[in-house]
Amino acid sequence: MKLHNTILAGLSAVALMATGCVGSLVDDGPSNNNNNGSPDAGVQQPQADAGTTPVPDTAQALFEQNVRPLVTATCGANGAGCHTAQTPAFVSTDPTTAYNTIMNNKALLFSAFDPATSKLVQYGQNGHNNAPTWDQGSLDAISAWFTAEIAAGSGTTQLNPLEEWSGCMNLQDWLDTDVADLWADKNAQGQGNCDACHNLGAEGFMASNQDERVFDNVTKNPTFMLSYFTLNDTGDAVIINRARLEKVGNQLAPHNEHGAFDLDGNAYQALEQFYQLTMQRKLAGTCDPPRFQ
Repeated sequence: MKLHNTILAGLSAVALMATGCVGSLVDDGPSNNNNNGSPDAGVQQPQADAGTTPVPDTAQALFEQNVRPLVTATCGANGAGCHTAQTPAFVSTDPTTAYNTIMNNKALLFSAFDPATSKLVQYGQNGHNNAPTWDQGSLDAISAWFTAEIAAGSGTTQLNPLEEWSGCMNLQDWLDTDVADLWADKNAQGQGNCDACHNLGAEGFMASNQDERVFDNVTKNPTFMLSYFTLNDTGDAVIINRARLEKVGNQLAPHNEHGAFDLDGNAYQALEQFYQLTMQRKLAGTCDPPRFQ
């Protein structure tokens, strides 16, 4: 089964940066791609294993042998990348841990093991976060693993907890807690307020005093949602994406050039308050239908 080579709309980050803004709020490092989208010369492409013996006899073994090296070299940048620690942390030196974590997050990364809608596949095709674009051999290795998982009965359709969360988020709660305004007005040292760079959603983070516009984008676009909320390590509950926000505020790679800021201020407190109100709606069963598009 060949993977689709067309990246589906709606899951890629908005790449509009305001003049003079440096760094990003999501984990997008300096680009390794030239203007036509192909990797720069000298960038080594991750390759699928060439079929060493013994031949994998389970879907897990197929992942560990042929797919785990790919995600380690891209999503984990060979041990120094985002998803070695940032949720979902599906890159691990232990093969079993890596497999269990990526499977716990399958609803987010590859719902029903469908390559056409798999976020894992789309990001790999797109050279996400400074990683080389996967070649066809790498994509075929992931496709073969997906097929093995379906054959093993793993490919059941599962509602992404973040998708459910999008329906639990309430506009009046958002307005009452003043989340959008407080993040828009949060100051990054030497670079002004967040809305100076992120008013239009640059680098996948939206910060604007137009409260309803921000709410609409965060609840409908998974990329914007992930800047505020993510899944826990087991992939079954939504948490505030503190790890990502903390990395940016502390200027940790790849955000070395982003202005520093203190995360534990009124903007984060408002986000925590909104999170609790949203969780109350979820637990009470009073959520609206999912809003993801």
